[in-house]
Amino acid sequence: MKKKRVILFPENETISLEKEHKCQNELLEIQPGKIYRIGQPSNRYFEYIHPVIEPRQMSVKEFDDFKQIEGMVITVISILSMADGNRIAILRNYDNTPFIGAIEQIFANVDMSITSGEIMATKTI
Repeated sequence: MKKKRVILFPENETISLEKEHKCQNELLEIQPGKIYRIGQPSNRYFEYIHPVIEPRQMSVKEFDDFKQIEGMVITVISILSMADGNRIAILRNYDNTPFIGAIEQIFANVDMSITSGEIMATKTI
């Protein structure tokens, strides 16, 4: 027979689970106009957020410079559905200033950037 885990404070357990579930639902419903925050890179560099749709065109120096966007507040402008089934979000800085240099918008793979923590929910601004 499998043993059950002892819950010391069950009222706190349900509240924290509800908050966690609510945050996950907010992330899964990424839509144009919503506000998010850029999290930490999933590896040494951002794997799923790029200043261009084709990240293979970037050099190592550009990847290093691009890490400066960590923690910025962003707005989802639109979502593109690609032929291979991926959804790409077009993101803009919340205060409409360029990210780095002249980069005004960046691109993120919706599902993978949320799963890896590169895009996170933000508290109200």
